[in-house]
Amino acid sequence: YIKTDHSFGDRQRLSLAYEDFMRNGTGSSCGSFLGGNAGYAGFGDLINSCAVDNVKEQNFRLNYVFTIRPNVLFAFNAGLAYNPFGSSLNQNGLTAGTQAGITGTFTGGTPEVDITEAAGYGQASYRSSGFGQGTNRQTGEQFIIPFDASVSWIRNMHELKFGTQFNHVVNAPISQQYSNGQFQFDGGGTYDPGFTGGGSSLQPGYGWADFLLGWVDSAHEQSPFAVRTTSDQWAWYAQDQWRITSKLTINV
Repeated sequence: YIKTDHSFGDRQRLSLAYEDFMRNGTGSSCGSFLGGNAGYAGFGDLINSCAVDNVKEQNFRLNYVFTIRPNVLFAFNAGLAYNPFGSSLNQNGLTAGTQAGITGTFTGGTPEVDITEAAGYGQASYRSSGFGQGTNRQTGEQFIIPFDASVSWIRNMHELKFGTQFNHVVNAPISQQYSNGQFQFDGGGTYDPGFTGGGSSLQPGYGWADFLLGWVDSAHEQSPFAVRTTSDQWAWYAQDQWRITSKLTINV
């Protein structure tokens, strides 16, 4: 963090500040996109549910004050809040799908694998497990450019203030979500609809058996995409602080 203040005579003052820091730190986030008991960190680098997050933030601020007259003050403030971000599988995970022989996906990282057993598919109740992340890699930037200008005027019992505010907001992510593929194994491949003995809880069909056989019951894939959104926000205001008596002040 760096800050400097400078006065130009008795009527002008300028302040500049800059900071550069890691927001929420840099490290690994092992949250899984899957439900239930999914997210086995013990699978190692090739097959896991961990993603490495790199989130940085840089801020710049400028403040300028000019005393036009003893009772008239002009102020200008501007800044920049810049947030480049990145999240990806670990380096080995980015090529795990290709190493495993998976072809036809947009990227070659660890796919998201969801293995479920529903009631009636060899289980009395629904269970879910699996591994992988829904996002292979996501990078981009966010930044806000704000500024405001105001004039304050003290006249008799009134303190008048007029001003404007502006924000320029940009969000530009580049996402590779589900670009490694999402594969679901729910026991449908090994389910025998002709078997009716023993009740629904003993029906054959098992998600892990489908997985070991390579019988994909459903799959989903999404192409990488880049989006850039911008927003410009304007505001104007006028304010009067009227001190009627030493004990009564009205703000309008």
